[in-house]
Amino acid sequence: MRIAQKDIFFRQKEILDYLKLHTYCRNEELSSKFNLSISTVRRYVQQMEEQGYIKRYRGGIILNNQEPDAIPYSIYSTRNKNEKSAIMKYVADHLIDSHDTVFINGSSTALYLYMHLKKSATIVTNNAKVLFTDYADKQNLILIGGQPSSHNGENILCGEFALNMISSINASAAILGVSGINAEVGLTSSSPQDIAINKAMLSRTRGKKIVVADYSKIGRVFNFSFSSLKGITHLVTDSRADKNELEKMKAANIEVITVNPDENVD
Repeated sequence: MRIAQKDIFFRQKEILDYLKLHTYCRNEELSSKFNLSISTVRRYVQQMEEQGYIKRYRGGIILNNQEPDAIPYSIYSTRNKNEKSAIMKYVADHLIDSHDTVFINGSSTALYLYMHLKKSATIVTNNAKVLFTDYADKQNLILIGGQPSSHNGENILCGEFALNMISSINASAAILGVSGINAEVGLTSSSPQDIAINKAMLSRTRGKKIVVADYSKIGRVFNFSFSSLKGITHLVTDSRADKNELEKMKAANIEVITVNPDENVD
């Protein structure tokens, strides 16, 4: 049955009004809220994007006149918590050894490592938020110094001082969260502050180079690139990730690991 144009306008206005109140939302959220199929939501979102009302951001949508910095870290860092926790539990249990020195960048996904890591690995990070977790005093932790950046509320340390410190470390593993990972484009971030730090961590790692990304990051491309797929060895994601995209990554000789959040969360 063909939907009347006035009904489409009404639904789009409802979505825009909802966005004004909630800042950021995902298709699944809109589907549940307005009792629409996912395919219908995607069609409305595409139409509104083409009309310039909204733009895509971190696997969801925001108003087009809203800067990404306006989305609080507390919103997107708690999205897909089960997926992020399950991903990092697998990494802690299977990919990190007690003797490792591990770079971890400022991503919200990588931060979940601390609640699962039971080994005495040395963690080197530029994520100042780790100091406010319950796990900081239980780990061999080195916090990279540098210039504070509160892009999206992430509270990371960056700049020349941070890069100089990274350049003096020979890590045996690196764990990097990303805004997007795409088989053709590689690894991308929504934050320009991330680029130099991520590149430096990869270049100073002689062992496993692990990208951790829940399903919403798979296939996505953001403005700032920092590595091709050749620059990493592993991708750990969850079972909802796009299977076709993962097959392309496997073809690029990446070890792709998918976890089931329902089975891996403590």
